[in-house]
Amino acid sequence: MMISPIIKWICNHKLLAFLGVATFCFFVSTVVLSVQNSKLKESSHISSEMDNRYRLPDYIKPTNYQLKLSPNIAQKTFDGIVAISLYITKPIKTITLHTKDLEIKSVDFKNNFNQSIEVSSSNIIEIAEVLQVNLQKEVVPNTNYKLEIEFSGRLDKGIVGFYSSTMRNRESFHGSLKLKPVRSLIISRFISNTSIDIMENSYKVKLSEKLSSLVRPAHYKLLLNPNLKTGTFSGEVEINVVVKETRNFIALHSKFLEVNDVKVNKNREEVSVSKFLEVTSLEQLLIQFDNNLPPGNCDISIKFNGNLTRNIVGFYLSHLKDKSTMVASKFQPTYARQAFPCFDEPEYKATYDITLVKPKEYIALSNMNEISRSLANSSDSEAVTFATSVPMSTYLACFVVCNFDYKEVDVNANGIGSNFKLRAFAQKDQTHKIDFAHDIGKRATEFYINYYEVPFPLPKLGKC
Repeated sequence: MMISPIIKWICNHKLLAFLGVATFCFFVSTVVLSVQNSKLKESSHISSEMDNRYRLPDYIKPTNYQLKLSPNIAQKTFDGIVAISLYITKPIKTITLHTKDLEIKSVDFKNNFNQSIEVSSSNIIEIAEVLQVNLQKEVVPNTNYKLEIEFSGRLDKGIVGFYSSTMRNRESFHGSLKLKPVRSLIISRFISNTSIDIMENSYKVKLSEKLSSLVRPAHYKLLLNPNLKTGTFSGEVEINVVVKETRNFIALHSKFLEVNDVKVNKNREEVSVSKFLEVTSLEQLLIQFDNNLPPGNCDISIKFNGNLTRNIVGFYLSHLKDKSTMVASKFQPTYARQAFPCFDEPEYKATYDITLVKPKEYIALSNMNEISRSLANSSDSEAVTFATSVPMSTYLACFVVCNFDYKEVDVNANGIGSNFKLRAFAQKDQTHKIDFAHDIGKRATEFYINYYEVPFPLPKLGKC
């Protein structure tokens, strides 16, 4: 039987064969470990970059922007040129700045002597929402430069950034102003001095753009029921007011609302209301009584309907990129009157009890913390009630009904009042952006609590 020479040699030189195999295995394992270590370092580097992807480097400081925008409303696009003056404190070859949903057409980089510095490449990192401009040579530190970028974008990407919006034309009155009848079928006119002649009555009501200081709100009890499918909403508001002087009418703000019913109660007895009229030009609701209303507290109860699709102020509907919808409020400076009848001037501060009706799969948010929820009229809806607010002006009231996710962190009051939760809400595919908001929000809030030594007055803080 013939034995292979190689096997024979191995049998005669076992020690050398063992050392050879061991050396080969060591070599292979070293190569594998080296590759894995390289990948780990790369992964760690990427992870580190991703953790800081929303932070721009602090050694690039913008000092001035020269911006030119040219919107094309018909095509819903726009072109732009921006020249950014920069002060750079480190020798770098990459300039990083924010951009999103823009097409970058050209990039030029110049020194303080207006001489161009060659740009080797520019690229957008979409997940980080940044533009990186790569230079051929390092810049001289502690020197001024200018970055010029030509770009284009779209005006129909949403209702943030630079966007187009379609408005409804407002009615023009040409010197005379109309009263829109709400309860009766009467249409009357009043002249430019705001003296209103209410039909056969022998007296005249004097109205002005500023509400009377003799009637002041103390508390609102508000229910809003938005319908995300039809783009409409219904509501009920009960306003406790303090009347300081005998009067035969009360005026408050209302705009784009269909008022269905008005009742006034004083000392648990109903006050007879003869008419309620919408004064369109003054954006006011005029409530007239059969008899004079004496001074003191009374409750005004109003039922109303509205439209969520009229504009992006007041109480309005938004369509999101994932085809879902949400409703939100934007009341500053004078848009609360488009969501509910109210005394919509900053000096009139009152407390609020707010209830929002929402689909079960959605969340409801307001100024205060949720205290209860119950089934609404339909089995797929819930009524969420919030705690009584601190006294505030109408423009500070806020409502959101959405299907967002959220993250929360604890804010440490450092013994100045109680600790509380800071929550940030975002669309389900955007929650990775919350961390930056939490970082800045938490540190800023804790800083100001310690700096002013004033406790945060509310039980929670939220951002949406």
